[in-house]
Amino acid sequence: MRQLYIMRHGKAEDPDFTKRDFDRNLVNRGQEDAKQIGKALWNSFDDREKAAIREANSRVKLISSTANRAIQTAELVAKVFEFPSDRIQREIEIYEAYHLDILKVINRVPDEVETVFIFGHNPGLSMLVNYLTDQHVDLKTANAAHLILDEKFTFAELSEQTATLQHVFE
Repeated sequence: MRQLYIMRHGKAEDPDFTKRDFDRNLVNRGQEDAKQIGKALWNSFDDREKAAIREANSRVKLISSTANRAIQTAELVAKVFEFPSDRIQREIEIYEAYHLDILKVINRVPDEVETVFIFGHNPGLSMLVNYLTDQHVDLKTANAAHLILDEKFTFAELSEQTATLQHVFE
């Protein structure tokens, strides 16, 4: 069974004219929220899933937008998972992306991968969950949606209404 976790970055600095949006960092609350969601996710995994994540093997993939706040969120969650941060795949295509552009990144995931974590931004992430599951979800900062793919689908075949929403971690 393939699983997809779609996580919005934690609370970031307010936008202003002194820094590009791309360069905004997590604030303290955003860092703490990311760690808490990471712990909640970790506690939801069974022993086999925990072992696969810790091994950072080819069955698990963490993919993040390259924007500061998203990669910082991914790194904080990876630390909770004991997953090496240098194994986080960074994808510029996720930044300010339309949901179908994020889906294209997921569709490139190799068939041997069983679990994928995506770290990025709204509105694209919420729209992606809605598109894949036909369930209305509005991911707040540091929220994560857990989706299960229909057994007959790989990540390459993931498309509209081919996943089931299991849980939203808030």
